[in-house]
Order: sequence, then structure tokens, then C-alpha cells
Amino acid sequence: MSFGSVTTVIQTYPRIRMRSKSQVQRPWPRHIEHQRGNDETDLNSVAMPRTNAGRAKCHIGECNRGFKYSMHFIWNLLLSWVILLVWFCEAIVEFVYPNGELPQVYCKPSVIHNYVLGNCQPLNSQYRCTPLASWGWIQTLSNITRKILHHENQYKRKLFVMKDGGVVGVDWYHKFHPKRDSVRPVLLIVPCHNVVALSEDAIAEQAYREGFRPIVFRRRGSHGVELRNPLNFQTFGESSDLREVVKQIKQMYSRAQIISVGVGSGAGLLLSYLGDYGSSCHLKAAVCLSPWYSLEDQLSHHKIQTFPEWLLLQSMKWELYQNAQVLRGKVNLDGAFGSSSVQEYLDHVVCSEKGRYRNIEDIYEKEELLRDIDEVAIPLLCVNSLDDPIVKHEHIPFDMFETLPQVMLVTTEKGGHSALLEGWKANNWGINLTLNYFHTVLEVMK
Repeated sequence: MSFGSVTTVIQTYPRIRMRSKSQVQRPWPRHIEHQRGNDETDLNSVAMPRTNAGRAKCHIGECNRGFKYSMHFIWNLLLSWVILLVWFCEAIVEFVYPNGELPQVYCKPSVIHNYVLGNCQPLNSQYRCTPLASWGWIQTLSNITRKILHHENQYKRKLFVMKDGGVVGVDWYHKFHPKRDSVRPVLLIVPCHNVVALSEDAIAEQAYREGFRPIVFRRRGSHGVELRNPLNFQTFGESSDLREVVKQIKQMYSRAQIISVGVGSGAGLLLSYLGDYGSSCHLKAAVCLSPWYSLEDQLSHHKIQTFPEWLLLQSMKWELYQNAQVLRGKVNLDGAFGSSSVQEYLDHVVCSEKGRYRNIEDIYEKEELLRDIDEVAIPLLCVNSLDDPIVKHEHIPFDMFETLPQVMLVTTEKGGHSALLEGWKANNWGINLTLNYFHTVLEVMK
């Protein structure tokens, strides 16, 4: 505590009159008078006044400082209660007077887009956000709760060996019958790296009820899939593994139509895949929920700035820990585990002088998610919320959707990152829109 600040506080009080006539009447004793106004002086290093008047004034200063801190605490507590009260009142108003919003659509006029706008029911009805969950952060964090509640193992896994020796996983929803459901449309789900994104389980359950066959794509080294070679480590925009999986599914179910939905970073990978392979992507339609549009926008922070960024980094470190035996001696494990941002993590794990990526800028350039977006040849729907704390409003390329003929963007004012909770039952409006969009598009292609 600086001595100058204590001086300022004590001078606001009147001079204390002591009973003894021998007390010094100066506000401060002479032996510390010269130190007034010196902000760098520590109170503990200054000799305390020997007179009763000096001791009394120092005691008053300490009491005043404690009172000031107490008032700050009370003020912050009252402000927190006011914010909670306003939040609760807003939820009551939304319950009594439900106020929805029509989703905003950005697209270039075409035959397929006109048909979708006229027949896709969620696009023609209001989206009513769940009361008490109207803030983007609350909706986003609700995805974590939903993932915790899903404990049942609902999938059967099959591993595919890639041409370079790497292994990827494909999880089949365990309730379908292979022979009886041979014509049922296949829905390939590309999940997000981050735990705060929408759960693939929620998509799979509802998709199965509405007549689709859910299949979940598992990257190398994630969700128990073994990473056999450190040189085969796949990053966010590398779509070759996804290509091999789609070809395998096409061979297994030649009579079925294949569609795909991606979430968060998984949606960014799907955008990259659709641009890389164009008309030969073997998909009939695709939906991207809260997609990443640029790796640089999402990963270029040198320090963690938000809680979702911290969770993303921890999930990547957990995957690294599970594959540490394979990567030991090949990558800088100590640097990766001690990294303070995703960009620093990738610099230690992926970048090397002899590898495919020399530095982080090389990753941004070679794996730009929208590098070939103009090659997309199938109907593509992207869904974003303007209050998304991860994919922010300024990161959405609105102009792109008004110039390309196959892509459509739907935005809502509220909804967080791929949560889009609706009504008191907190159903996911984004999943309803996704499945309705697929039904509409597949009906056109019959």
C-alpha cells in the first residue's frame, strides 16, 4: 500500500484533539512528513508515528480503507442481483408475451432455393428462444449439459485404414437393421473438436426417428481412434480422410442417398471437403451448423481470450495425452502441454521444418476452409446465430451467400453456438431446420 494514498484518505478527516496538551498538533509527525506524496513508499517500510495522535490517524486511515473495500463488495453484489433480476423479468415477459423472430435468409435466387423457401417449414415460422436462455453464452454452455446427460453408448464402431496407413473411425447408430434399412438415406455427422458445440448424439437420435441412418465420422487420434503414425496427424481443414470415408459408405450402400451435417469446426471441415471435390463429393446435400469460416479468425489469438477457447485447447491436449506414446520423440510434448493457445499448440505438434507445414501461417494458407467454396456443386445450408460467442457476427461472409448459386445462409438473433434452444422444452431448432431441409431437398431430387 502506497503511503501517499493513505495520506489522501486521512486528510479528509478533521484534526483529532487529544486530551494531553503535550501532543503535537501537526497532522503528521515531522520524521515522516517528507514522505507525503511519495506513491512508491511502502507503509511497512516507514517508521510508525510514536505519538498517540499519529497512531490514531493511521488507525482511522486503515478503517476508512476497509470501509471503502466493503462498499465496493456490497456494490458489486447489488449489481449482480440487479442483473439477475433483469434477466428473470425478461424471461417472465417472454413467457407471458412470447416474441419470436423470423430467421433471416441470404441466398442467390434459384429454382432450388425458391422451392426450399416455399416448402421448408422452419424457415416460414418464428423462432422463439427458450426463456431464461436468451443470452448466447447460456445457450452455448447448455451444450455441455446435454453431452453430460448422454451416457449410453449408442454406436457400433468400424475402423477404416487410409492409403497412408492412418486409421479413422466410423460410428453407426446401433438401432438400424442393415438389410431392412438398405435404402434409408445415410446422414454422415462431422462433429466439432470443442465440447461446447452441439452433441452428435442429439442429431443422431432425432435423425433416426425421422427416417435417416446416422453415421458419425471420427478423426485420427480422437474418441479412442488410434493414431498410428505421428506424420499422419490431420488438422482442421485436411479433407482427404473424409473423402475416403464417403467413398467407403457409397460402396456399402450404393442404393442409399448420402447427406451430411457438420457442427462448428466439423462444419468447417465439411465446407473444405465440398470445395475440394465439387460435383464428385458423392453427397446429395449438406448442412453446416455454426461453421468455422476461417482458421485464422478462430485460432490466431496468442492467448486464450474466452472460456470456449480454453475448452478447445484442453480437449486437444487430452487427445494428445491419449496418443503420447506414438508422438513421443516426434513432437515437442512439453511445449504442447504447456501451450497457452491453440495456435501455440499447433506450432509444437503440427509444424516442423521437414513436415508438411513449416509454421502456423503455412497452415492458415494451405487449409483455408473457403479456399474452393465456389466449386460447391450441391445444395448447402449454413446456419449461424448473431450472438454466437465463438463464430462471431463479423466472421460470417454474408456477401458470399448472395453470389454463389448453391449456398444459402440462415441467421437468427439468438441461439449461441449451434444450440438454438426453442420453447420451454428447449428443443434444438437447428436440428429441426436441418432435417426439414434434407427432406425438402431430397424430395426435389426424386
